[in-house]
Parts: sequence; C-alpha cells; structure tokens
Amino acid sequence: MEPHGGRALSIHSSKIHEFVNLQRQLFSAFSQGYPQANDFTSLLNFPRSGAVVVDGQRWNFTQHGLGLRFVREHPVPQWSWICMINLEIASKSIGGD
Repeated sequence: MEPHGGRALSIHSSKIHEFVNLQRQLFSAFSQGYPQANDFTSLLNFPRSGAVVVDGQRWNFTQHGLGLRFVREHPVPQWSWICMINLEIASKSIGGD
C-alpha cells in the first residue's frame, strides 16, 4: 500500500491542477473581454457583473470582495462549479503588473 493513499492523492492532485487551469482560463478570458479593467487593487474600473466564455461554456461573474465570483451558466453543471479568484494575486502570478 502506498503512503497517504498514493492513488487517492494523485486523483486529488489532478483535480487541483484542473481547478488552477480553469482559474487561469477564466482570468485570461476576463482580461481579453474587459481590457479596461486594470485596477487590481480596488477594482474601481471593473464591471460589477458580466460573462465570459471558456471552452464553449458560459460563465457569469460578479464582483465579490477583492475578486470575482464565477458561476458556470451553460451548460448547466450537474453540481455547483463556482470559481473565486482574488484578482490582485491572480494578476501577479499570471504576469500582470
């Protein structure tokens, strides 16, 4: 038997990588769709809500604290798939200012 349930750990690790990749895709789609939104500290010039499309899936977003809350609209998920991104951190890790 592998320590820490080796196979279970790799399954969880792949889901984490999938989630991080989704966050990158959402942030990239948002940046391309809303290029004027560049105040990553206070979000003063960010839309309060909107939508982006990633891999044919429509994601609605709303401002939430110092980030955006993304909820997949279409196709309707079988379970809730919500992605929250702290934009100040995301912009720095993906190459923003």
